[in-house]
Amino acid sequence: MMTPPGQFLRRYVFFVDPTYATTNLVLVRQRNDTGFSDVDISCLGKVSGWQAVGAGGNYEVAHVDLFRAFKGSNINCETSQHVATSDGDFGITVWGTDSYASYGYPAGGNLATINTVVIKPEPPK
Repeated sequence: MMTPPGQFLRRYVFFVDPTYATTNLVLVRQRNDTGFSDVDISCLGKVSGWQAVGAGGNYEVAHVDLFRAFKGSNINCETSQHVATSDGDFGITVWGTDSYASYGYPAGGNLATINTVVIKPEPPK
């Protein structure tokens, strides 16, 4: 569940449910003309731990815990609203898990046409 790279943004405002025991993010960043741009999350600072995706060298992924089992590295991460920014394009998937429930969604996205494919509906029978 990820926004396609053609719809990545440079700034996201996203929300988490602080009543869930664990909230984490999966971030994917895209290489630009100067390499990979840092991604900053308002409650944590610069994201680290990036790993290459595939052999092409065009994308990297990072997994970030905002809090796990209600133990955050920063009390600000246990609130509901967060902001992530970068000088380059990136995407975020937000995950919340608990004993008997979970949720996940792609944060934001530049929802616009990214190709010219047209699918014509079949005529009714």
